[in-house]
Amino acid sequence: MKIVLAGGGTGGHLFPGLALAEEARRRSPETRILLMCTDRDEAYEDTRSAGVECQVIPSIHTGSLARRVAALVPAFVRAMRGIRRFRPDVVVGLGGYGSVAPVLCAALRRIPSVLLEQNVVPGRSNRFLARFVNEVDTQWAQSVPRFRTGARVRVTGNPVRTFIQRRDRSACVAQLGLDPALPTLLVMGGSQGARPLNDFTISALPLLANSGPRMQAIHLAGAADCDRVRASYEHYAVPARVFGFLEDMPLAYSACDLAFSRAGGTSIAELTALGIPAVLVPYPHAMDNHQFHNARVLEQCGAALLLEQATLSPHRLAHHLTALLGDRGRLEAMGRQSRAMGVPRAAAIIADRLEALAAERNGHRLSRWLERRSKAKTV
Repeated sequence: MKIVLAGGGTGGHLFPGLALAEEARRRSPETRILLMCTDRDEAYEDTRSAGVECQVIPSIHTGSLARRVAALVPAFVRAMRGIRRFRPDVVVGLGGYGSVAPVLCAALRRIPSVLLEQNVVPGRSNRFLARFVNEVDTQWAQSVPRFRTGARVRVTGNPVRTFIQRRDRSACVAQLGLDPALPTLLVMGGSQGARPLNDFTISALPLLANSGPRMQAIHLAGAADCDRVRASYEHYAVPARVFGFLEDMPLAYSACDLAFSRAGGTSIAELTALGIPAVLVPYPHAMDNHQFHNARVLEQCGAALLLEQATLSPHRLAHHLTALLGDRGRLEAMGRQSRAMGVPRAAAIIADRLEALAAERNGHRLSRWLERRSKAKTV
């Protein structure tokens, strides 16, 4: 099978696509994957090491409608050339403006296509493209009514990479050089870190160090803030391992008792797949405030605590972290609710559907070929 992954713009869009590619190639090593990304997506350079082919198409600007339409033309031409050359069996839109041209090309060429939606509030590109695809596969049941009437929407979960698995906590804590007896907080703001989360944590450290249960931290600060954050933990004598970037995320996930995080769809998919309770601070400038809606769903089911950045203070953060880290029973209850929200098999569920769509298309192509051959013989 040959699959085109289209679009993205952030790791939150890219990682589900890579998880799906991984599942498809696990089933059949001969499967070829082509990632169509925009010229703005520098992160996609890393996908070559994963055995994914890459083709750059012009980006579609987020400015006025006229600018977006004008930018769509060269993107569409480049995408159509790539699809004609690659001849995919199915196209998967990962979200973002970069998915628009390849998915529209697939519709014109009658190639089956699927959209992945990671957030409760669907992105604008996915809302527009939903009418042209075979189906939309979303992480949330709450997303279904947000698509236009008639769109085919399935709740499948959000694909997570297979190496995102729970390991032995004590062994992981020891590997990080921390104390297995202390509650462990994981602070993460996404693949590039989140400076406001770093600042809130640093400001709360003197309060955390002097009140409540003793604690330790694993802090993913981003390269620019790594030294500053590490110095703060050392100043207040709070045990911590601070990383600019950590490739082995299961190590951190397995060692932690509570996560302090943004509320991106893919981060939530990984946290819920492992049943990790969380304090979520949505990124306030996200399109359609979608991170707030993601976090609110988890809070409503008891899997997370939602704190809005605009009203958050160091004292309020320290109060909540202290209360949660000192209440093992509550953390366990939140973890159970988190796990109930997760769909670790999402990649397999979606891969099943891709195989079915590809087989259906190839069956139709074979039927048409046999019909044409029969008519030719008759003549």
